Amino acid sequence: MDKEQFGRFVAEERKKHDMTQGQLAEKVHVSTAAVSKWERCLCLPDLTKLEDIAEALDLSLMELMQCKRNAADEPTYKVDDVQNVLHSTVRMSENELKRNKKKIFYLRAVLCIAAAAALLLGYFLFSRPMTLSQLYPMIKIDQCSEVKGYYEIGLQEHETEFCFGRSDEEFWKLLMLFNEQEYRRSLKDLLPDTTKTHMLEGDDDFRWDVGLRFDEFTMPDGSTSSGFLRFHNWYGDLEIYFDGEAYACFTAGQSIFDPVLDLLKSIE
Repeated sequence: MDKEQFGRFVAEERKKHDMTQGQLAEKVHVSTAAVSKWERCLCLPDLTKLEDIAEALDLSLMELMQCKRNAADEPTYKVDDVQNVLHSTVRMSENELKRNKKKIFYLRAVLCIAAAAALLLGYFLFSRPMTLSQLYPMIKIDQCSEVKGYYEIGLQEHETEFCFGRSDEEFWKLLMLFNEQEYRRSLKDLLPDTTKTHMLEGDDDFRWDVGLRFDEFTMPDGSTSSGFLRFHNWYGDLEIYFDGEAYACFTAGQSIFDPVLDLLKSIE
């Protein structure tokens, strides 16, 4: 049973009975779109629907499968004829099923590739190098009013605190260090928060926390606010905190960790 021959035959018989595709679909309990696909020779119906189609078109099952209405005086079919038509129909259905499986496989492959491409694009957009003004366009670095924080080196008992105002040279040096750096957000942000631990590796191991205070800035919704832009170096892991959000970052190009520490140590 060829799907092109079948489609043309069903369309002709339907029209002889003055039926619309919708009316035929209702009789055989399928959608109008399914009938349309048969008549456009896109696919064959399910084998379980052949008897309903034959009945709706006033055909015998053999006539439908052979796509030919027999004359009234034609002899009845032999068993061999019926078996041949059935075998042919089954083979056609099996071939159609194989083609559909291939289409589904290719469709899934395309969807997987598209999803992977979207993930890669999202990753590159999320982790691309960005300056502070790109990460936080609502703040102007030259409007910072204070820089304060602490640092800790090796096994020292207490953190060393610091605080600089706009009249201090160190204030502007620290601002320049952070402002000239490019930052790449890490995919760690997508993972659940965990408790941080660190085994000190010697007297050169260090961490620091630097906060830039802004007395007023305008948020995207038009409201004004104030607060700190904090840079937290946890033994080589950098996090930036602002307005209740935190980004795990790594710096693009030269590391910012040592220059910041060297500047803070020079204050002593």
